[in-house]
Amino acid sequence: MNRLTEIPNPTVEGPRIMIACVGIGTFTGFIFLMVLLLVAGPVEAVIESEADHSAFNAIISASVVALGVSYAMPIAINCLRGRKMLGQRPFVLPEAFAWLGWFNANALPKLGIAYVIVTTVLFLFPPELPVTGSNMNYCIVAFAIVLIISTVQWFIDGRKNFKGPSMDQEILRVDSRNTAASNAQADGDGDGPGGKI
Repeated sequence: MNRLTEIPNPTVEGPRIMIACVGIGTFTGFIFLMVLLLVAGPVEAVIESEADHSAFNAIISASVVALGVSYAMPIAINCLRGRKMLGQRPFVLPEAFAWLGWFNANALPKLGIAYVIVTTVLFLFPPELPVTGSNMNYCIVAFAIVLIISTVQWFIDGRKNFKGPSMDQEILRVDSRNTAASNAQADGDGDGPGGKI
């Protein structure tokens, strides 16, 4: 993120780059997983070759849960405080992404939070039945340990020394004006009412 300020028009290009990264990651991840499935062999043999699949399951599940919760926190804050807190900004998601938001501006963020809740619950389930001490999902234990360490660290050091990101409102206003001017210029350069295609 610190390199983002070095590109031209970072407040618009940064989100575009992040969205493109999600698409590229989805595409390449799908190919990677398909190749793994093709070369892994029989699923039973792969499962039996794991040394301690309970520990592996806890680590993988806890990382997915922690990632989901970290994504849901800013979305939840946005829903609770309202989108008006965001103010004017040069980059807003295109209407194509607002297919669910036509009846409620917070529909997509709420859908995202619901997705995180569902995946969190599913990743806390045990991988097989009947549940025993050796096949139990210890994700909640791993997640609780990380949460306890983080909370203790916040009270010991974080609340005194943590400084959030600083935003220079004047730079955002100038960048917003430059974006609006370049968009207006691009609209006027084309042959039709929509400008360049």
